Amino acid sequence: MYGAILGDIIGSPYEFDRGAKIKAFPLFIEKSRFTDDTVITVAVADALLYAGKDAGEDKICAAVVSSMQHWGRKYPKAGYGGKFREWLKEKEPKPYDSFGNGSAMRVSPAGWLYDSIERTRKVARWTAEVTHNHPEGIKGAESVASAIYLARTGASKNAVKKYIEDEFGYNLSRTLKEIRPAYHMDVTCQGSVPEAIIAFLEATDFEDVVRNAVSIGGDTDTIACVAGSIAEAYYGLTPMLENECLERIPEKMKAVLCRFDHARGKAIQGESIIEAALLRYHKDNSLENKAAVLDAIYMRMKDDGYFLLPPSAVRQFDECVANADYDGAINIEAYTSDREFFMGLDEEDDNATYTTEVKIYDLLSFIAKATDPKAGIDINYDKKLYLDRDMARSILARGGDMADRQKRYLPMPDKINLLPKDLTQKFISGVRFCFMCAYDAYTNYCELYHRNGKIYRYDISVDNTQVEKICRVFPALKKFNESDGQNDKLGEWEWNYYELGAWVFAHAEVEKAYKMRTGYPNYLTWSPEDAYMTIRDLMEEEDTMFEPMKIDADTLRDMSDYRRDREGIPAGWIYLGNDEERYVLGRPGERNILVLGVNPSTAKPGDDDPTIRNVRRIAENKGFDGWIMMNLHPQRTPHPEEMEEKTVWSENNPMVIKAVMREFQVHAVWCAWGNMIDMPGKNFLYGALANIYDVLGEYVKWYSYGSLTKDGNPRHPLYMSLTNEFQEFDVREYLRRKDV
Repeated sequence: MYGAILGDIIGSPYEFDRGAKIKAFPLFIEKSRFTDDTVITVAVADALLYAGKDAGEDKICAAVVSSMQHWGRKYPKAGYGGKFREWLKEKEPKPYDSFGNGSAMRVSPAGWLYDSIERTRKVARWTAEVTHNHPEGIKGAESVASAIYLARTGASKNAVKKYIEDEFGYNLSRTLKEIRPAYHMDVTCQGSVPEAIIAFLEATDFEDVVRNAVSIGGDTDTIACVAGSIAEAYYGLTPMLENECLERIPEKMKAVLCRFDHARGKAIQGESIIEAALLRYHKDNSLENKAAVLDAIYMRMKDDGYFLLPPSAVRQFDECVANADYDGAINIEAYTSDREFFMGLDEEDDNATYTTEVKIYDLLSFIAKATDPKAGIDINYDKKLYLDRDMARSILARGGDMADRQKRYLPMPDKINLLPKDLTQKFISGVRFCFMCAYDAYTNYCELYHRNGKIYRYDISVDNTQVEKICRVFPALKKFNESDGQNDKLGEWEWNYYELGAWVFAHAEVEKAYKMRTGYPNYLTWSPEDAYMTIRDLMEEEDTMFEPMKIDADTLRDMSDYRRDREGIPAGWIYLGNDEERYVLGRPGERNILVLGVNPSTAKPGDDDPTIRNVRRIAENKGFDGWIMMNLHPQRTPHPEEMEEKTVWSENNPMVIKAVMREFQVHAVWCAWGNMIDMPGKNFLYGALANIYDVLGEYVKWYSYGSLTKDGNPRHPLYMSLTNEFQEFDVREYLRRKDV
C-alpha cells in the first residue's frame, strides 16, 4: 500500500499531461498530494481488514461499499470521477458497468493479504464488481492484484509478465520508448493498466518504476499508483520513502496502514529491499539473483542500513573486536528483520527478547578482516545465502573504505549559489562533474564541480525556465533532458542514474583521473565526495607542475628597461609575464594611464587582443600617450571563472604595482574590471583590489569610463565607444559598499 500511495502522491502534479514526459523530475513538490486513489485504496484496506481474511463474497462486497462511501464522503474533493462521485451519495449504490482504472488503482490491499493467487484474484474481483462490473474493469483489478501477489512471493519479472499476458491478454511487449510519444490521458483499465505494468517491468528499483510511470504522461497519479503498488512488492522500500508516505497522509489513514501492516505480517524492524532480493534468490539461485542481493546489501550499506544480531552474535562480535582477534572461525548470524529473527532463533538465543542493530558497513568490515576465507555472515537462519569474507570485501571495495573516506572528504567547501546570468559556455567549459538532484521542491538542483576546486549550486525551478537556461550552455544536460532521462553520453560527457532522484555527469578528464587514482573502472557509484576529491587530485597535480614567476629587484629592473629590444619583447613595450601569469603589459609614454582589469588573457607585446586594442584607442583619444595594463589578479586565462586564489599572486601583484608607479609617470587609474569581479566564488578579487588601493591610495586619480553597470561596477572596456567620458570613481566608498 505504501507504494500505491507514494505513486499517487508523486504522480499527482503531472496528471493531464502537465509534465514534460521525462524521468528527471522532482519526486515531491509543493503540489504533491494524495488524491482519490489514496483515499479509496485506504478504504478497501479498511474494508478487507474489517471483513477478515476468510470472509465470503457478500461480506467483503458489503464492507467495501460501506467503507468506500465512508472514506469518500470524508474526503469529497479528492478528485473522483463523475459517476463514482454520484455513487458515493447513493443510499443503495449499484455497479454502473465501468471499465475505468479506478478498480485497478484501489486493489493493492487484495494483493497483499491472501495466501494463494486464486484467493487474491477472487477478492480483487469482488472489490471491483461493486462499481466496475464491466469485464475490462474486473480484468484491470485482477491483473494488478495478481502482479502484486507474484512479486511479493518471489516471482521473477519474466514470470509476472508471462502470467499477466497469458491470463489477461495484455500486450506487455511494447517499450516505454514506443509508448511515450503518442500516449495521452486514458482513464480506462485497458488503456492504462498495461502501461503501468510495463513501467514496472522496465525499471531497476522502486523509484525508477514511479519515474517510468510518470514519464509517459496521461493519468500519471493512477498509473504511478498502480505501478508503485507492484514495485513495492517486488523491490521493497527504503525507510526514507516509507516515512515520506506517512508524513503526507492524515492520522486516520496512518492508523489503517498500521493495522494493515500487522495483518500482512510486515516487519517492524527490517531491510525490506534486501529481503525482497533474498526472496527471489531463494526461489531461483541464479547468479543474476545473487548479484541482485549483493547490490541490495551494497545500496543499504551506503544509506546506513543495518542487520539485526541476536545476543550470542553480538557477544562474538564484541569479543573479537575488543581483542583484535580475526584468526578464529568467525561465523556471524544476522537477520534482515525482526520477523526473520524470531523465525530463526537457535537454542542459545531461545529466550532472547531483543536484537541489536549493527550497521551493515560495520559488520562487513569486521568479516573482511578475517584471516579465514570461510568466515562470513549467515543471513537469516536458513543458510541459503552465506556472505563470506571475499564477498564482504567485494561489497566494501565498491564504495571504498567508507570510514577513511569520511575522514578524507571533510570538510567539503561551501556551495556557491549560481544565478542564471552566471551560466555561460565559458563557465561550463571548466565544469568536470555534475550532480543533478530532482528529489523534491526543496532539493531540486544541479551541483557543478569546477576545475578551480569550487562547487557551484544552481537551483532548478519547477516551471523549467532555469532548466532551459542551463541546457543552452551545457549540451550534455540538454541531450539528457531530450532523451527522457536515459543513461547516455555526448562527447567527453557521460551520465548515469545514481539513486533517489539523482544523476551523475562525469567529464572524461575526471573519469580518467578517478580510474588512475583508484584502479576502479566504473564511476557509477561515485558519491559527490568522490568527484570532489578526484578534481582536487587533478588540481594538486597541476600545482606540483606550477612554478610561479620570480619577482625580485632584477626582474623589476629588467621590466623598466623597455627602450631596447629584449628576448621576445620589442623595444617600447613593458612586459612581465609568462604562459601562466601576467603582471604588466603596456607601451608607456610621458602621460600614462594605468588600466586595471580583472585578469589577463592571451595578449602579449605586439599581439593585441580585442580588449587591448580598444584600451589603446580610448587612451589615445582621451589624451594619454601611454597605457599600462594590469589586473586585480595576475592569473592568465581566457576563462575568468577558472581563476583561483594563490598566496604568491596576492603578494606579488602589489609589489609590481609599486614598481610601476615608481618607474613610470602614471596620471590616472582606469577601473575596468566590469561585473566579473562579482563572479561566484571569487571574493578574493575584492581583497586584491583593497591591496592595490593600499598601494595607490589617493596619490593618483581613479576613474571609470562611461556609466557604471546596474550592479554598480565600472564597465569593462571591450565594447565601450570613444563618445564616452571618464568619470571620477570613489574606490574607498565602492569597497565600503561591497563590505570589504
